[in-house]
Amino acid sequence: KVFADIEVGMDERIMFTETKLAGSSVMTIRSTMHKDLDTSDLPNLTPAWRLKVIPKADGTGPDVLQVIDAGRATSDVTIHVCRSGDGVVQFEPSPIYGLSDFSPTEYLGAYYFESDYTEGYAEIIHDFLDKGESKK
Repeated sequence: KVFADIEVGMDERIMFTETKLAGSSVMTIRSTMHKDLDTSDLPNLTPAWRLKVIPKADGTGPDVLQVIDAGRATSDVTIHVCRSGDGVVQFEPSPIYGLSDFSPTEYLGAYYFESDYTEGYAEIIHDFLDKGESKK
């Protein structure tokens, strides 16, 4: 687990999310959400990749550093609000976790939805600390 400061807000018509580690911005998302969207028009949201980082108990580095796919682990989904618009994501370097090597290959728009769901066990896509073969 990594402690991060996350700020979510609105600046005029633009929704922003800024993630900071040790006071430095590591990820920024800015998007509009100006169009109502029917849930059936949402794009396929799989794979649902997440970066899972859990530090060692003594704080000397990560004990778990994995990319996981929680797409098939998500169930009991109820969507309350669904909107679309345009957006960008930006990753910045950090002395703790440098995410600047991550770069989107293309932008397909921005989607905003509020939902309730249950997330079970996920599939490990790549284990950065495992010396064996990754699954994908």
